[in-house]
Amino acid sequence: MAATHSSWAAAPAVWAGSLSQWTQRSHDNDAMKPLWGKVEKRHWTSDNFNIEGWLLYPVNYDPAKKYPMVVSVHGGPAAAKLPAWPGFFDLSVLSNEGYFVFFPNPRGSFGDGETLPAATCATSEKAICAIFFSESTRLFAHFR
Repeated sequence: MAATHSSWAAAPAVWAGSLSQWTQRSHDNDAMKPLWGKVEKRHWTSDNFNIEGWLLYPVNYDPAKKYPMVVSVHGGPAAAKLPAWPGFFDLSVLSNEGYFVFFPNPRGSFGDGETLPAATCATSEKAICAIFFSESTRLFAHFR
């Protein structure tokens, strides 16, 4: 078997082997460094459901300063933001420009099962503001 693997910290690489013994086979991207700051997985509750999202801090984050935030809500429920190296047209790079970047996974995203109802933008936005507003001076939303 063979597959590509990446994370917020590691650029894509080809891995191969049996299910119990994966080994990295390509090293072309080993020298690549992220263009974003620290990444945290965040959780909150909405209508008694546990919801998750990924928060990227600005590069060179200083807790004494205020930063703007971009919230990128994907089209869900047919997709989810995963901890992977960003691809084409990904707002993660705004972290390098001094923004917090937040990727909430709306209710009903893959991996959460069919029992979760689809989230409304208002529910997600309300939760995001309640959790993060004290960390940000301006909030921008991007829906795709």
